[in-house]
Amino acid sequence: HFLRLVSHELRTPLTTLNLRLQRLSRDAEHPLPAHQRQILRRGSLAATRLTGLVEVLLHQAQIASGRLAVEVEDVDLDALVRKVVEQHRPQAEDKGLALRLRARGHVPWVETEPRFLRLILSNLVGNAIKFTAAGAVEIAIESRGEELRVAVVDSGPGIATEDQARLFEPFERGTRAAEQFVPGLGLGLAVVRDLA
Repeated sequence: HFLRLVSHELRTPLTTLNLRLQRLSRDAEHPLPAHQRQILRRGSLAATRLTGLVEVLLHQAQIASGRLAVEVEDVDLDALVRKVVEQHRPQAEDKGLALRLRARGHVPWVETEPRFLRLILSNLVGNAIKFTAAGAVEIAIESRGEELRVAVVDSGPGIATEDQARLFEPFERGTRAAEQFVPGLGLGLAVVRDLA
């Protein structure tokens, strides 16, 4: 009950904030001056980041409580991945990174839990953008017969060998994140592991 209440109380104002910022930037009567466009863009990025943090916290709490409901359905994988790309495009553009979707072969519909798959990909893409200083982040989909592979690839430095084993534990952060004061709670990869 507590999680449902907290979820509603946090998600509703964040959704409203995101929608208002989008509408403000889209419906301006005249083109906004550059400094106002920058304020809107930064506000939108901050609201998106906060929404992501709330989602990760709520999912981690649901996983820990054992109350995570699984609803498997047929999912248009191509459409789901495109939504993840568009969700993260402003973050990538803000850093001057290319964000691409590359598909080899026909992208089939898949039977999966769409919320979990979206959250897994969103966390991986968000991390890739966060730790990539220059270059590109790509979601690659490869379909060969019955085998389907979805990968997030980036031109960043990778994860230090000494950090690899522990980064999938809750609240753990890599050496580079600590040294560079990169924001985050250290929950994203733990959620990815648990949902996968």
